[in-house]
Order: sequence, then structure tokens, then C-alpha cells
Amino acid sequence: MEAPSAPNSAGLPFVTTHDPRGLLDTSGEDVDPIAAKLAADLVSSPLMLRSLDLSNVCELNLKKAGLSALPPQVGELSQLTKLDVSLSPLSDLPEAIGQLRNLRILFCLGCRFSSVPVVVGSLPSLYMLSFKSNQLVTISPAALAPTLQWLILTDNQLEALPITLPTGLRKVMLTNNKLRQLPAALVECANLELIRLADNALENLPAGLLTMPKLSWMGLAGNPIVTRGAELAPLPAPRWVKPSELSFHEQIGAGGGGFVHRATWTSALGEPPVACAVKIFRGAASVTDGDPAHEIDLGEALSHPNVIRVFGACPAPQLGLVLELLDGEWTELGLPPTFDTCTRDTYKAGATFSIAQVLNTLRGVAAACAHLHAKRFTHGDLYAHNTMVRASTGEAKVGDFGAAYDYEPLGPASAPLIERIEVRAFGCLAEELRGLLGESLLQTDSTSATLGMLIEKCMSPDVGARPSFEDIVATLAVI
Repeated sequence: MEAPSAPNSAGLPFVTTHDPRGLLDTSGEDVDPIAAKLAADLVSSPLMLRSLDLSNVCELNLKKAGLSALPPQVGELSQLTKLDVSLSPLSDLPEAIGQLRNLRILFCLGCRFSSVPVVVGSLPSLYMLSFKSNQLVTISPAALAPTLQWLILTDNQLEALPITLPTGLRKVMLTNNKLRQLPAALVECANLELIRLADNALENLPAGLLTMPKLSWMGLAGNPIVTRGAELAPLPAPRWVKPSELSFHEQIGAGGGGFVHRATWTSALGEPPVACAVKIFRGAASVTDGDPAHEIDLGEALSHPNVIRVFGACPAPQLGLVLELLDGEWTELGLPPTFDTCTRDTYKAGATFSIAQVLNTLRGVAAACAHLHAKRFTHGDLYAHNTMVRASTGEAKVGDFGAAYDYEPLGPASAPLIERIEVRAFGCLAEELRGLLGESLLQTDSTSATLGMLIEKCMSPDVGARPSFEDIVATLAVI
């Protein structure tokens, strides 16, 4: 999808950003000398593994090592659980890696693979696999280990998936490929909770996808199946903010979609200067959620007290969003999932909440979602880490709509199911917050028990039996 049309602009001024989590590092142009030396050491001598004392190493980072071939000696690292060979000109893997019986995580991001080597499918403990930003055009069913739970194939050239898939998959990332349809086998993955499908060529969905028992987070933007036809009213156009109207200050955040800076917006219309936050998007192809243009498209339609306000959008070539600034006692409710938690958010060590804070937060999030779904929008990434809260009260504002999409084109039969997929995501959030009330409250507080019953309904494996967000708002109002 192309960015929404905007006035001619030179783009945003140069802004210095920092990327502490390596979220934007998808280029293998530079070689890391430390990784390169380690790779060379692995093949320099039969005694090198012993002399380096690597026989018991659990994690090996060869990212940016400049490798055109992975040393087969890596297969001798019998205790290895995580291997990262990203950002090198690799196009194949040696058969020797099949000896890595304990390998759980394999990263091959930003290499030159046109297919996933079949040897990968022989790894008996593989849990997480990333071939993001390669040149994949095909995947053999034999290349996907049956133990896989987390599969990342974002930003490739895939037109089809294997007709059989690991049935234990929980999280699948397929944004920015060329998929025209999904295999029926996907519906057999009963534990699937999150799937990213934005910016493909999907014209239909497999029967049963929208009633999968655990599906909670789904991205579909940028596919023909959700393209608004002429019979539907167009979404309101964004308000474009000229780069000359913005003065940038310090960076205050970073995520999968880009960076957030504190800024001052001085409108050319003569309005008083406004303290704001500006989200600067990174390249569309490598964004896990999808093209930033999708989030810009929805910005003008999202106006609610429990949604982070969008003031306007920054035009190409450097797309961005001008947002309400939440500072002072506002903070992120949670932290993103880890390798171990997969689909579930994490929280700061020692985090606890009062029952009043939890209820206030859930009421705000439910109200925001009821507003979205009344307009036939789904957030697609409803998580604590995408929710800001006022620490003292639990007041909530939902943000980061990078995975959101307009599902009205799917038709009236699909609408209640799309909403109830997100209801399960809300149930997961509520379950996490209830678990942070403390053991004494969980056992003795009747309000907590009532909340537990609501959570159980939201997470029912029968998608159609889950409450709507309007129902949830009404229930929380009387708890």
C-alpha cells in the first residue's frame, strides 16, 4: 500500500535516534569484527573449540560476521540453545547444525536465503525460528521442525506456505510477503494466538480461521480482502503537519515501528505551540506489523478519551505521526513478551496493582476497544506494552495502532468474530493484571473473583460465546 497522498515536502529534519534493542538493524553492510574473529577461530584449528572453552557455550552470536558459509564446527557445540547468524551473506546452512540437539532459537535475519534449509527441520528442540528479511520464495514442509512455536518470515517473497505446518505454532509473523491464500493446515494449529498477515495479497481466509480457540492478535491491513470498495465511504484524510512546524527534542521511546521523540508543534495556522510526541516510522518493508501508512490512515478516525490522540501525520519521505504527549506520571503498563513468554506481556520486577487501579485500567481499555469496534476497526496488537496508564489512578490510554485495520470490508458475518478475537486479547491483559494483585487479594477479594469470571468468559475457546466490548464495558461498570 502506498502512503496516503500528502503535500510536497522535503520530509522531517534529520533527527538523531538510538536503537538500544537493535530493532532497526536489518542491514548486513557492516561487519562486526568481534563476530568475524569468533567465526574464524572456529575453523582455524581442530583444537580451537577446546582452547576457547566453547564446548559448553549455550549462546553463540555470529551476527554481522560477514560469513558466506557457516563453519560446520558449529555443530560440535552440543550445548548450544541459541544461534544468531543474521546479517551475513549466507544462503545455506551446513548439515552439521543438525547435530545441535538442544538448539531452541535460530536467527537468520537479513541473509540471502531463497529457501529454508531442510536441515533446520531436523532440529529436535527448535522453538523459535527467524528468516526475516531474506529472499525466501519457497519453504519445504520438511524445513519446519515439528516443535516450532514461534515462526518469523516477515519481509520475503513467499507466495505460499507449506500445506502442512507444525501444529504447536503459537506466533507466526508473515507481514510483507506475496501470499494469496493460507493453507487449511493453519486452522489445525489449535494453540495459535498471534498471526501477522499485513501487506500480502490475500483475497480470502481459510474456513475456521476466525473461530480458532486461542487466536487473539491478528494483523490483516494492506490485503485485498480488507480494501475498502467504492460502496464504502472513504476514511477521513489525515491532517498533514509540515516538517517546518516541528521542533524535535530528546528521544523518549523506541519500538518495532520506529522511534518516538518529544517535540513542539507550532502550527502554520497560527495556533499556540503544542508539546507533543512524534513517532518516526522506519522502513515499511521491515516493520513487523505492516506499512506505517495503515496507521496513518486510521489516525483521523480514532478520537476517544482512552485512545492516545493523533494530531496529524508527517508526509513522505519520512512518515511520522504527531501524537498527544503523555509525560509526568504516565507510564507504559507493561513490557513486551520475551523469548520465553512468546505471546504474553511481561512486567517490571515487583510490579503490583490495587484492585481500583486494575478496574480503572480495564474500564478504559474496554471503552477504547468498544469505540474502535463500533467503527469496525480492530487494534490487532492489544497489549499492556501498547497501553499508557496514569500511575496513581490506573487511567488508561491505548496507543500504537501499527497492526490495526478496518474490517468493514470483510462483511457483517465476520465482524462479531473479529471483535471477539480481540476480546480474548483483552482477557489475556485482564488475566495478567489480576495476577499482579497479590496472593491475598486473589484469594479473599470478591471483586477479584468477579473479575476472574469475566476473564473466563473473554477467553472462552468458543469464540462466538465471548462477550462483546459493549458487554464488557457494562459488566466492568458494576463491578
